[in-house]
Amino acid sequence: MVATEPVLVELDNAACMKLAGRCTTLNHQSIVEDHYGEIVEVVERLYDEHAFDAQGSHEVPHILVTALDLG
Repeated sequence: MVATEPVLVELDNAACMKLAGRCTTLNHQSIVEDHYGEIVEVVERLYDEHAFDAQGSHEVPHILVTALDLG
């Protein structure tokens, strides 16, 4: 949730590899758990910039996080 609004967040493969620190076959869930705070910061920034698909699935905003967004 961002600002009490539910959102759908998707990480592309390049973002997962960047968070993992190397090209790896690590479990995506552990990558998200290990970097949750960083992902939340990026999602909040993208949400504030209205950088999302407002017509995402289930009528909630769909935010795609890429490696470029991670800085």
